[in-house]
Amino acid sequence: NQLGILLAKIRNDIKQNKDVTLWAKSCLDLEEEDKVHFQLEVRKNGETIEKPTFEGKSIVEIGKLESNDVQMDHPSVSRFHSLLAVTKNEGIHLIDLDTANGT
Repeated sequence: NQLGILLAKIRNDIKQNKDVTLWAKSCLDLEEEDKVHFQLEVRKNGETIEKPTFEGKSIVEIGKLESNDVQMDHPSVSRFHSLLAVTKNEGIHLIDLDTANGT
């Protein structure tokens, strides 16, 4: 399917150290940033520990590094773990960035 092909391309680009965020912006039909507004609920052991809100970002980076939009300090989380991509017609996609432990 089309999403599987996109994911394979993303994983290949990651292995070649390409900027995945720029790639996603050029390949996905992202929502206009001024129309994006959503909230995540971060849970640990069944408890809500954070509810970050995102406005004006069609790509949200998740990972261990401080430079990510959502930073998660856990042994199973990679430096660049995953992306949330807000598309015009398909909603929000969670894209695993070929992590060892999965998303």
